[in-house]
Amino acid sequence: MTAALDLAAFEGHTPGPWHTSDTRTAIHYVKADLTYIATVSSLLDGKKNAERLIEESRNAALLAAAPALLAECRTLRARVAELEAEGARLREALMDAAAFIALAADRGVLNGEEVSGMIEDYQAALGAKPL
Repeated sequence: MTAALDLAAFEGHTPGPWHTSDTRTAIHYVKADLTYIATVSSLLDGKKNAERLIEESRNAALLAAAPALLAECRTLRARVAELEAEGARLREALMDAAAFIALAADRGVLNGEEVSGMIEDYQAALGAKPL
């Protein structure tokens, strides 16, 4: 598995939005207002053709999307952290419920068959190992 990208390494980049220059040439510029960010070209490889021009245009578009992609990545990472915390909270609540059911069974409030079924349901919901 690839290591997580260190998003802090991108702090201080030129703010977006970035855009590409609308050229029909072999050179594409990625800019933010009047600031040039990058030049995309493969003039030195000698392989100019329609496919190459399309590829260069798409590469420039990908570079121009970098600030938006970075923002989306940050948003998604924050959401994943929220969901992980919520999952931990729900697992704890389900484990508490399973312990309560077991206690109720020990005190004779529920019969053994009901308790076994409930505990198995909670464990399945948690993906947990049997108690």
